[in-house]
Amino acid sequence: MNNTTIVIVAGGLATRLQPITESIPKCMVDIKGKPLIEHQLDIFKAQGFINIHFCVAHLAEKVEEYFGDGKKLGLRITYSREKELVGTAGAVKLYEQHLTSTFIVYYGDIITNFPFEQFITFHKAKKGIATVALHERRPDSTNKNVIKMDNDRITFFLEKGIRDEHAADPTLTTLCNSGFYCMEPKALSYIPINTFFDFGKDVFPKLITVGEKVYGFKHQSRYAEIGTVEKYEKAK
Repeated sequence: MNNTTIVIVAGGLATRLQPITESIPKCMVDIKGKPLIEHQLDIFKAQGFINIHFCVAHLAEKVEEYFGDGKKLGLRITYSREKELVGTAGAVKLYEQHLTSTFIVYYGDIITNFPFEQFITFHKAKKGIATVALHERRPDSTNKNVIKMDNDRITFFLEKGIRDEHAADPTLTTLCNSGFYCMEPKALSYIPINTFFDFGKDVFPKLITVGEKVYGFKHQSRYAEIGTVEKYEKAK
């Protein structure tokens, strides 16, 4: 059993999945007879992770009522609610006082068989403040990440940029942010209170700018992100 807490960010309005998400949060959409995120919880449990925290907002009660304290799944589940949306990082900031050791941030619209234990081992060996899971850009990808690396260390991170402007830089990668991170509690000190703040747009560029060590962990795991109606139909 691994005592690392996995913080699932699941509070967004999911406007790109409407009308499906008008009455149900994105992490709860049906995939083969059960909620999307339950499939991932099964994977976490199989890998030895039982401490789960949900950051919820939109239709939060649907998540809380379904999973409760997690006992029926053999997990320990807790919750925090955003009174108003404060972004992916702002949501995790609300739970800061409980995150006193290395933790994982995971976006609730993803299903993957990614090796999280190996991810944590890599992160701790690097002794950085954060490690970002990265996958190769697919030919049909609309992902606009601009990520530069020196060996495993991320030296430049832009969530939405024009890659052609950086094409001559030999450190430019063909990698994309997978939406899950291994982090140290200190990283949360860079997130302002009660302010809309995202990990990709705000936190990682800030950490890199001030000289904190941010690393990238490249993987080829099975991976599906359910961000749009088209992607949801494909995942089903």
